[in-house]
Amino acid sequence: MSRSEIKHYSLGIVPVILILLFGSSGIQAQQAHCKIPSLRLLDQDTSHFDLDNRFSQETSTEGSQKQPPNPKWQYGGFVDFGYLLDFNHPENRLFRSRGTAWHVDRVHLNMAAAYLGKKATEASRWGVELTVQAGKDTEVFGFSATTPNIGGFKFLRHLGPTNVSYLAPVGTGLTLQAGIFSSFIGYDSLYAKDNLNYTRPWGADFTPYFMMGVNGSYPFTEKLTGTFFVVNGYWHLARANNVPSWGGQVAYKVNPRVTV
Repeated sequence: MSRSEIKHYSLGIVPVILILLFGSSGIQAQQAHCKIPSLRLLDQDTSHFDLDNRFSQETSTEGSQKQPPNPKWQYGGFVDFGYLLDFNHPENRLFRSRGTAWHVDRVHLNMAAAYLGKKATEASRWGVELTVQAGKDTEVFGFSATTPNIGGFKFLRHLGPTNVSYLAPVGTGLTLQAGIFSSFIGYDSLYAKDNLNYTRPWGADFTPYFMMGVNGSYPFTEKLTGTFFVVNGYWHLARANNVPSWGGQVAYKVNPRVTV
């Protein structure tokens, strides 16, 4: 279904949402060395420790701390059910010209996704990200109302961020990425759980949530990062022409919570 097929009907919407999350912050790709806490933290009362054993434990701890951390795999998933109550009760049960959370007056599975990934680091320079998804929110996003869809769009719409990356040993580290990745345009996420509001604004639905192509990111300082990207088009599931699109982004981290 294209964006142009969604009719403009409803005004008042009250969402009732259930989002179930599961996952892990990290799995060791290899069996990690077990780190023994330094007993120097217990110097207030060490009379019951054997000094030789204490010394060997501290030596093992310090040695393991000097080793680069093993690469970690991340995995998880979530299920997003939503019930949007429209007081106008439109016959087609559609919420205006929306691309996300666009069905009303019934309980819908808006999004379900599972992901697996590993970040590129100095210890393991290759990274990977794989996301599979399904639900009502995968039916319209990423398409254009005025241009044809790309080949394989029925399969590709079920992929979230899915890419490979490489941390090149250039300066402070140049990260190269290829595949489907989060858009550099806009602030809102396709996934409602990552936003302040459950229903995304129209500005988010009419800007891309994902891009498909390649990008390179370089941290000039701890706070300033520059990115250049080349993608197949504004909408990653549409084909406006055969000419790739390109752009850039400069991000400044004001503090750990705020980036502009």
